[in-house]
Amino acid sequence: MAEAIFKEKIKEKNLDIEVQSAGISPVLFVHPLAIEVMKEKGIDISKNRVKSIDEFDLSKFDYVVNMVEDVNFGKNMIYWNIEDPAGKDIEFFRKIRNEIEKRVDYLISRIIIEGKIKTPFLTVDGIVEVYEKKKFKGIVLIERKNPPYGLAIPGGFVEYGETPENAVLREIQEEVGLKAEIKNFLNFYGNPERDPRIHTVSLVFILKADELPRAGSDAKRTFIFKPDEIPFEKLVFDHSKILRDYILFKKGKKVF
Repeated sequence: MAEAIFKEKIKEKNLDIEVQSAGISPVLFVHPLAIEVMKEKGIDISKNRVKSIDEFDLSKFDYVVNMVEDVNFGKNMIYWNIEDPAGKDIEFFRKIRNEIEKRVDYLISRIIIEGKIKTPFLTVDGIVEVYEKKKFKGIVLIERKNPPYGLAIPGGFVEYGETPENAVLREIQEEVGLKAEIKNFLNFYGNPERDPRIHTVSLVFILKADELPRAGSDAKRTFIFKPDEIPFEKLVFDHSKILRDYILFKKGKKVF
């Protein structure tokens, strides 16, 4: 579905982009419900061939979109956390088709922008303070499902048309299942080396939640640490610096 949607939009926009899709363990046929929901969009994939990833040299692609957890295809990899619709009903196939189309639109916009101007991507991170009966329990860290592996502050990309405040609330809800409220803005972090995959600038917020976290989205597990118990050596990205700044901030010191 992703390849077909991508090719249709390439044709509509008259773009010079080549796209292929393949699987690690490809099946022998295109799913009938995938064919049906794509026909609803005026796209016929009934004669499409399911390909194996072994047919391609991934190093020659500018972008590799991966939908498989815990598999790293290199620095140019983009992970889409999209559930496999196999075994589900047609409504679920429609939901997945629409989600793929939204992500394809975003990726095409990114490709066009990066072809004209190179700019960092905007992300958000949320330091969530968990309280139980008004007693401070600690802050939430996640164990990442995807590379780079290790502990991290929950967060993610700001979507097009979304405010950073709404983005951090959404990411906290998706990653650790918490309906949090924003308390403070800590600082921004934009070292080009902060993320080994891509240059990002992150806006870091301090939030409050009155319930315990549960893993979701990119989180394999969740943890609650008191500030003096944080395992800094296990943190990825620049989250060690961010949390050291957070501790200074809580002591009333400036971090700018």
